[in-house]
Amino acid sequence: MENKKNYHTIIFEKIYKQFSNGIFRYIYFKVSDFELAQDLTVNSFIRYWKILVKGEEIDNDRALLYKIAKGKIIDHYRKKGNNKHISLEKIDERLLGKIDPTEDIVSRKQELEQIYLQIKKIKKDFQDVILLHYVEDLTIKEMAFILHKKENAVRVLLHRALKSLKEKL
Repeated sequence: MENKKNYHTIIFEKIYKQFSNGIFRYIYFKVSDFELAQDLTVNSFIRYWKILVKGEEIDNDRALLYKIAKGKIIDHYRKKGNNKHISLEKIDERLLGKIDPTEDIVSRKQELEQIYLQIKKIKKDFQDVILLHYVEDLTIKEMAFILHKKENAVRVLLHRALKSLKEKL
């Protein structure tokens, strides 16, 4: 029993270190509130821990975590009674990640803000696939699992999302 507990702890720590920043970034993009994003990230990992300890089969840890995070975001907005999913006016360096010091930081931040503001103007499904694929670097297969869609449907959705975003830019 003790060995199994240690095994779960080791796996959990590895997964947490590997995916916590990406899960936080994804949630923060959706809720635009740093503390709330931290809370939802923790809750997502608690849910993952419960699945791990139960011994349920996990085929793809990353996809499962994003699916859990998406559910936590939906639950938050249901409880709040608010259908606003993204407020991008509060973009900061935490969301942008590491910035190369040789680049013009102000210029890069302005460009990213414009892109994020345009993403805000497209359909929610389009926002999700662009964020998951281009910001979080998830595969089509992982996105299909998270979004409960077939891989071909996700490819089409991503294509349409990019087309819609290009029209806004």
